[in-house]
Amino acid sequence: PSLLGSVFASLGFCENPDPAAAASPTDVARGAMLCPGCPHRPVMVALRDLNIFCHGDIGCYLMGSYKPFEVLHTSISMGASIGIAQGFAKALQGTDKDIPNVVSVIGDSTLCHSGLPGVINYGYNDHRTKLLVLDNRATSMTGLQDNPVTGKSVRGEQNTAVDLEEVLRALGIDNVTKVNQFSLEACKKVFTEKFLEEEGPLAVIATGECALKYKKKRLTYYVDPEVCIGCRSCIQVGCPPISMRQYPGEEAGVKRSHIDPQRCVGCSVCFQLFPVKAIKPL
Repeated sequence: PSLLGSVFASLGFCENPDPAAAASPTDVARGAMLCPGCPHRPVMVALRDLNIFCHGDIGCYLMGSYKPFEVLHTSISMGASIGIAQGFAKALQGTDKDIPNVVSVIGDSTLCHSGLPGVINYGYNDHRTKLLVLDNRATSMTGLQDNPVTGKSVRGEQNTAVDLEEVLRALGIDNVTKVNQFSLEACKKVFTEKFLEEEGPLAVIATGECALKYKKKRLTYYVDPEVCIGCRSCIQVGCPPISMRQYPGEEAGVKRSHIDPQRCVGCSVCFQLFPVKAIKPL
């Protein structure tokens, strides 16, 4: 990135890159990651911190299978999370490997595409598994297309949006709760009550618009190096703008958190999680 920045700067497309940033590349391994500001990130943090056993599906939230989350244990095909969870729970019921709280994680688009048949069986047969629908108002993994939940057709024509809560209730799931994906505290509270304490069948719809499609940049955040203790808690959020760097004047090997202001969209998840309040609004 620093080399590309220098080339673009020489062509007049941008300013010269920050030499301090170029001299302190991240030492954190970067695999497949959710986008900056993705509404699924706080959901994955909450599921991980609460140690909730989940089956995943096809969508951006598949990134929850990887570090630093590792909460989705299977992902086979579109709509499979619901049936897999039902079979998994039934096969292990009464054994020493029984998991009483199995959650299916599926997106709004995937639910409409091929998840509803599983929901019918789920509600009709009173399965004890639970459903988590991630409603980001987009089919983000394959190109940000609209779907029945967005209120627009594939041709961009305005239409009546499908109400997921009404659909789930109509298919036999009476216990449906909504939560804002961007609120880590709210997610943890609802997930604790619904996924760890109550009996299924039930569903939670976590709402929050796709950051890549809707491009809503909020108040951005920065790290105060005078407060940061280098605990790397922020790295556990798995957000691309966050890295560890050596600030000027620090001892060799001492690295503290840094947020790239050009990439931060202000979702505030790291701010909600940070233990010593070193992350502050810009």
